[in-house]
Amino acid sequence: MAILFSAFQRLLRAPGYTLGLLATLTLGLCLTITMFAILHGVAFAPLPYPEDDQVVVIQSQRQQSGAQGQITPRDALNTLPQVDGLQVFSYYTWGGADLRVDDRPRSLTLNAVSGGFFDVLGVQPMLGRPIQSEDLGQARAVLSYATWQAQFGADPDIIGKTIELNWISPEIVGVMPPSFDYPSPEVAMWIAADESQYRNMEPGVYDNARFINGIGRLQPGTTVDQFNAMLAAATGAVSGDSWVLHSESLLQDQIGTRRTLLLALFGISLLVLLIACANAAHLVMVRGFGRLSQFGIQRALGASQSRIAFEFLTEVVIIATAALVLSLTLSSLGLNRFVGLLDSGLPRSAEVTVSLPVVGFAVAGTLLVLMICGAWPALRLHRGSIATALTRRVGLGPRGLSLERALPVVALALSIAAVSTAALLAISAQRLAHQDALASVDHMLAVQLFPPGNDAAEFLPRMQRMRAAAAAIPGVSQAAFMSGAPFTPVGSLRLDISRPGAADSDSQTLQTRAIDGPALQALGIRLQRGRSFRDSDRAGSVRVALLNERAALELFDGADAVGQKIRVPPYGQSGESYSFEVIGIVENRKIDRVDGDAASAEVWLPFEQYPVPFGSLLLSGPLPPKSLIRQAESAIWQVQPGFGIYRSFAPADDRDAQMASPLFFARNAGAFAVFALALSMIGVYGVLAVDLSRRRRELALRAALGATPTRALRFVAAKGLAIGLPGLALGLLLAAYMAQGISELLFDVSAIAPWVVAASGLPLLLLTALVCWSLARRAARIQPNLALREE
Repeated sequence: MAILFSAFQRLLRAPGYTLGLLATLTLGLCLTITMFAILHGVAFAPLPYPEDDQVVVIQSQRQQSGAQGQITPRDALNTLPQVDGLQVFSYYTWGGADLRVDDRPRSLTLNAVSGGFFDVLGVQPMLGRPIQSEDLGQARAVLSYATWQAQFGADPDIIGKTIELNWISPEIVGVMPPSFDYPSPEVAMWIAADESQYRNMEPGVYDNARFINGIGRLQPGTTVDQFNAMLAAATGAVSGDSWVLHSESLLQDQIGTRRTLLLALFGISLLVLLIACANAAHLVMVRGFGRLSQFGIQRALGASQSRIAFEFLTEVVIIATAALVLSLTLSSLGLNRFVGLLDSGLPRSAEVTVSLPVVGFAVAGTLLVLMICGAWPALRLHRGSIATALTRRVGLGPRGLSLERALPVVALALSIAAVSTAALLAISAQRLAHQDALASVDHMLAVQLFPPGNDAAEFLPRMQRMRAAAAAIPGVSQAAFMSGAPFTPVGSLRLDISRPGAADSDSQTLQTRAIDGPALQALGIRLQRGRSFRDSDRAGSVRVALLNERAALELFDGADAVGQKIRVPPYGQSGESYSFEVIGIVENRKIDRVDGDAASAEVWLPFEQYPVPFGSLLLSGPLPPKSLIRQAESAIWQVQPGFGIYRSFAPADDRDAQMASPLFFARNAGAFAVFALALSMIGVYGVLAVDLSRRRRELALRAALGATPTRALRFVAAKGLAIGLPGLALGLLLAAYMAQGISELLFDVSAIAPWVVAASGLPLLLLTALVCWSLARRAARIQPNLALREE
């Protein structure tokens, strides 16, 4: 206790040193702890399901092109239940229904699930029971907690009651707990699937339609790789670019490439911590060498060298402990405000907390800080001779590159790597947000419609009347209809398109859009050659299609596609594929995703010639899109009162939401790089300033003997170069390594990446030169008589 008390007293007598060291360590620890909390909470924390690492998502994948899709009814009902690697398999499909509230229909998102769906996830209802195999084909449902609360007033007697929807009247058998929201928080209820509906499909649809989502729980001890091998065996030998079954963990399915980006951002925060440690270690050693006289007196009075080193280490332990407490407190209080975390688009971002693993990491980080900033300087004091140090005044001497001077070299190298990585992420995000390939949706409103039933022919005339009514709204310049809305997967239509005479394995799975009205013009997509659709392209006339440039290239290998034929499978039924004549080529534009190096291959069809029983009304004009929502919905209800509307939204909002994650990474990488830059410059300034103060007498003697201020400038410049050049060389190597590690995650920067890496050292060199110039001015103003008198 006496040692602890005396250490506190010494720290209080040196407030500048204490506060400087505390601020440096707190900054480094706080940033790193906060970033680790985000990394762990988003990418590594277990999902809220028992043994979540055993839950897999099962999809279809093209063997050569890598295109992904859902599974077929045959996969779900025949193949996957027979695979040995699964304890439980289940499937679900998306759907909707209308619940009437206050004489207005409220569209609810539904999942039709098979028995075992909740068993796969290991979660049971808080009220009632889950859907079981014997419920399939029966009108039974499990409510989400939010729907139970909002629509049914948290009725505790809801179990066993029947609710009226527009196409089904299910009996409620369960209510899920508030934490359960798989596969999406938008799901209002899960209803029992009807397997007979799938088994009665025509063979072509049963075998090839990919609209079912598969999930499963692996057998104990079975890995994802082993299960994929089992899937390959169950699929059998395939050739060409055929579809095969593939699985990945549920967590990986939700996180995707974000884990690598989070690791890169965490790596930059670690660089900031290491730079802070380097600065702190230098500060501690400067204080230690400044107290050599005091240590010599203690040694003369009988204190052992070990005791002196231990007392010295105790001071660092106190400050590091205080920095740990402050960092955890600041991280806990400011986590949700962490440079746009809640608006980052990261999954589970709202659930990120300073959990026990985060505290464990914080303690480990503090131990690292103690090793660098406390144990190493204390060990040097313990091993060295204080008497010799007093005589020679070594440690920051003028000869050679001491260990203390190596610290800012390392800090400079780390900061160059941080600046380079941040610059690459920032350029990638900027190019992603301002790319020319995006469809034009800034002034567009989309109203998604999913009528009950599956009769496309019945929906077509109603859709056309709704479009005509919406076109009459004041402020609407263009009114069109499209099978899927821009920048949302809801309503996406991916079909196996092929050339006449080609084998099924040679077909291409392409995004297909059925449109009515000026959809292409509303999206800003220009015709490149050929002609566009006309009013005469109706049912009964020659079927025609438009391809974008990428689809034409993939289907016809660079040959002119205009006048060629393509085969399009019928929607929702079996039978021969329809033959469509390609009449024009439109430019490539990204309509679904903002990422990716290029727009996807797309086929455009007239809605009358390829009707589907769903779609989105697209309205464009000079007014703010959301100001048209009430009028657009009224126009729809004017055609059919009570018609269920799934969602009315501005596609630009969904587009911007896709950009949220890249912008989050770029902003935070930039912030970390600024901190790294500032800390490294503080380190350079500290080393040079201490070296200058220790050689003050030498410089005064030189000045007294006639040395010019230019000599002082050269002296300081030489010291700066001894730090800057090795730091630059090491930093560029580290920056190149980090750039290679994140290259696959960047958008359109591969051509300039080497130049960005090379230029990342320029700010450091300029700032180092500024530091040297500032210190050189101090050296030039040294007055010999005053300096020698101080000595």
